[in-house]
Amino acid sequence: MDKKEQWAKDVIHSVDGIKRAEPKENLLSDILDKLQIETKGRSIKIIPLKRLSWVAIAATLLLFFNIYAFNTVIKSSNTEQNIYSNNNIYSNNNIELITDFSLYIIDK
Repeated sequence: MDKKEQWAKDVIHSVDGIKRAEPKENLLSDILDKLQIETKGRSIKIIPLKRLSWVAIAATLLLFFNIYAFNTVIKSSNTEQNIYSNNNIYSNNNIELITDFSLYIIDK
């Protein structure tokens, strides 16, 4: 284990004397200039996380409401079809509400 301990010490001490990297003086302004060029002068608006979360919650609620409404309509439609198919009057599942198209007869 003596070789492993010596190797670990060598690795730890190998970074002794290394200076920390320092960025150029105008690096931040260069980055901001480059971003301005890439957006072609358009202003970039950052959406706050709080507003984005409210929009996500509203969209999720709207989605769940639509799914619930859709399922309710489907169940209601299936129930109506069962009622009409069990009725002998409607033998071919066609519901005729009006058989005489003379609804409004105006006497002169």
